[in-house]
Amino acid sequence: MTHSDHSGIQLADWQLSFVEQFISDGKRRTRLVASNGMGKTTVARYAAREVLRRQGNDYALVISHHGALAEYWRRRTGNDDLNWGTSADDLQTRKATGLSVSSHNLHTSDLGRDILEVGKDASFLVIVDEAHDAYPPLEEYVGRLLAANKRSRSLALFTPYQAIKVGGWGTEVDAEYFFQSDVIALPESQVEVARLSPSHSVLQSLLLRPGSLDELHWRQFEKLIAELLEADGYTVELMQGTKDGGVDVVAVKDHGPLGPFKTLWQAKKKNPGNKVGLSVVRELADTRNEFGASKAFIVTSTYLTRGAIQRIQRDCYQLGKLDRDDLNKWISQVLHGTRG
Repeated sequence: MTHSDHSGIQLADWQLSFVEQFISDGKRRTRLVASNGMGKTTVARYAAREVLRRQGNDYALVISHHGALAEYWRRRTGNDDLNWGTSADDLQTRKATGLSVSSHNLHTSDLGRDILEVGKDASFLVIVDEAHDAYPPLEEYVGRLLAANKRSRSLALFTPYQAIKVGGWGTEVDAEYFFQSDVIALPESQVEVARLSPSHSVLQSLLLRPGSLDELHWRQFEKLIAELLEADGYTVELMQGTKDGGVDVVAVKDHGPLGPFKTLWQAKKKNPGNKVGLSVVRELADTRNEFGASKAFIVTSTYLTRGAIQRIQRDCYQLGKLDRDDLNKWISQVLHGTRG
C-alpha cells in the first residue's frame, strides 16, 4: 500500500514506517541501507521535510558525490515545502530552508566554511547521498557540523554492497535501518529500479560489470554522460529526462582567460544495429543555436549513418559526436585514470 501527501510524495508502508522511526528515535547519526530502486531518495526527501516541520530543525543540507545528483535533489524537492538556496546567506536571510551541494563544491569553495559558521547557531539535518563515493571524504566535515550544534542530525544513504566498505560511516553510527530487497527482485521491476535510482553511479556499475553498456536504461545512459563530463571538470546540469529527444545534458567548463565553454549533449541509447540519422543531427544543430551554446554533441550507444557523420564533419566547430567506440574509450579513460 502507498500513501501520498499534499506535495505529491508517495511512500510505501515500509518507507513511511522508517520515517516515523527516524523521527521518533532522535538518533544523531543514522544509516539507511537499501537496494537500488527501494526509494532511499524519496524517503530522505520526506524525512527532511518532517524533521524541519515536526522537530523544529532549522535547515536541511544534502551532500551528494557529484553535481548532477545535487541538481536532481534541488529539482525533485521543489514541491516538498523546502526552499532550496545556493549559499549560506540564503539560509541566514531566510530565503531558503535547505542547500543541496556536491562534495567537491563543499571542499573547494567558501561554502563549506560558511555552512559551518551557520551551524554554530542553527541545527541541520544533513543527508549524505552515496556517502561512500564522496571525494574528498565527508566523515570529518559532517562530524564537525554535528559537533557545532547538539540538535543537528545526519542521515547517510547506502546500497547493501556499498555498506560493506564505508570507513568511518560504519563505526560512527547511532542507528542503522535496512530496507528489504525482495519486493524488487522480480524481473519486471528492473526498469523501475533504473528509473527510481537517481543516486546510483552508472560509472560504478560499468566498473563492476564491464561491457554492460547495452543493458543500461535510457535514463541511466543520460546519467552516464553527465558523470563522464563531471569527471572531466565540467559543471553539469542533467535535464529532466525524456525519450522525445532534445537536450539531455548541459555542461559548462571555464577555460580561464578564454572564458566559459557551454556544450549541449544529446544521449541516444539505441538497440544494437540501429544508427543515429541525419535528421537527429539537424535538430541538434538548431537546438544549439537556440541555447547559444559553443558546441553540441551526439553521444550514442551505437553508431551514426554516413549522412549524419558528414553533417558533423562539415560543421565540426559547432557539432561533435561520440559513437560507441568513442564512448567506450572515454569510459575506460575516466575509470582507469588514463586521461591526458
